[in-house]
Amino acid sequence: MIQVDCIYYEGEIPCKFHKKYQVECNEYCQYYKKIGKRILLIKKDALGDVLRTTPILHSIKEKYGEDTHITWLTAPNAVSLLENNIFIQKVYQFDFKSVLLLEIEEFDILFNLDKDKPALALAKKVKAKEKYGFTLTKMGNLTTFDKNEQYAHRLGISDKLKKKNIKSYQEIITDLLKLPYSKEYKYILNIPQKEEMIEFLCERYNINRNSKIIGYVTGAGPKFLTKIWPKDNFIELGLSLIKSKNYTVLLFGAESERELNQEIFNIFQSKLNSSLKTKIIDTCCNNTLLEYAALISLCNLIITGDTLGLHLAISLQIPSISFYGPTSASEIDLYETGIKIIADSECLLCYKKNCDREDFCLSSIKPEEVYKKILKLLKE
Repeated sequence: MIQVDCIYYEGEIPCKFHKKYQVECNEYCQYYKKIGKRILLIKKDALGDVLRTTPILHSIKEKYGEDTHITWLTAPNAVSLLENNIFIQKVYQFDFKSVLLLEIEEFDILFNLDKDKPALALAKKVKAKEKYGFTLTKMGNLTTFDKNEQYAHRLGISDKLKKKNIKSYQEIITDLLKLPYSKEYKYILNIPQKEEMIEFLCERYNINRNSKIIGYVTGAGPKFLTKIWPKDNFIELGLSLIKSKNYTVLLFGAESERELNQEIFNIFQSKLNSSLKTKIIDTCCNNTLLEYAALISLCNLIITGDTLGLHLAISLQIPSISFYGPTSASEIDLYETGIKIIADSECLLCYKKNCDREDFCLSSIKPEEVYKKILKLLKE
């Protein structure tokens, strides 16, 4: 009899043990492992948030056992961050096909960490014996399944509580989902054939791996333009690093940073002598998500705001210096991989997309301060 309740069962293709040892799927298979709890985790956006949610996979396994079968529903552009994760049995992208499948499947437990309306509606409809996290009221408004676990909900609607909060994102969501928390539970990111990918990227961008490499994450996406450190500060710092220390600077960015990075690159080229021009490299925005991660892994240190680049660095245990002003520094756990610099400003944690102040908060963080911290961190 085919063991369709085995945790390794693939369905339409052979399982890994059949491929490796040619064992048949039946009651005599020595690798058969019955599925324990079936869990659906919904976390779609944003990419950095998807990554910083991965530590709870450790929490789920601790509470519910190693035989837990985990399905993660995420945004299409986040699938590559999860599909090679050994803790996850299925990765669904949020689309019509997956919604159809979830109409049929049944779960023991649902965890929903998304607040957008389609995800909330789906969480309400999914067949699961227990449900935790966010859902919808009959009026179509955001609420939580457990009315006694509303700290995460209130945090999103109270500026006062947001400013007082000292819990990390991981502590907040494990409280919400009634899961155990440990600082030992770290990010999980697997890059298949990583070394081959790195060699390819070094050749593509002419990167010298023997040089000290500083990664610049110059943007922060369109949602919070206030999280972007001033362009002139990046330039002043980079020129000091190249001229004084002979470091290499890699520019990172999405499509929205294409023009910004090209401008920064051109200014560097105009200010460096011919022997140093190769020390500034624009990696553009044509890399896949995992190629971006592989490039981050090449860096000795990255300079960034609260961005996807920061969460990739944490995942890969790459040292970072990160800036905070409009968003919470407390919610970001660097897992002892870097240094946080909090702006000197009276209006921290404003969560504004744009700032009308001439001296917006991150401009208070000066290049010379960052330069000293880079040398200190690299020395350590």
